[in-house]
Amino acid sequence: MPEGGTIEIHAEKLVIGENSTLPLQPDNYVALTIKGEGLDISSQILPKIFDPYFSTKEHCSGLGLTICYSIVKKHGGHISVQSIVGKGTSFTVYLPVSGVQTEDHADEDVLILGEGKVLLMEDEEDVRQDGS
Repeated sequence: MPEGGTIEIHAEKLVIGENSTLPLQPDNYVALTIKGEGLDISSQILPKIFDPYFSTKEHCSGLGLTICYSIVKKHGGHISVQSIVGKGTSFTVYLPVSGVQTEDHADEDVLILGEGKVLLMEDEEDVRQDGS
């Protein structure tokens, strides 16, 4: 997001049924959505973003999204992407819920605020630079 902006992260539990349009087996899933206001993905290249070696940047390998897609698929999940020019892009990762039993906190509203660090792996040196 060269001009700055907001990143929203949302997680929810959902049940995928027999009639779902998603390419997933009927089961319980966690959907993790990451939405950013940065660069949009044009409709012309959107179908290609998970292809191996596809990149819109010079001197880049284009493997990042391909690897993400492969890892999610191998865990029985799916990644979908939506991008609207001028509005931003959102990726949703669907992963099957583990069979391990935990405490249910469904009736609690939990808002977690904090600070932390993000590990960034990037081909372009300009993107890797610490802006501080």
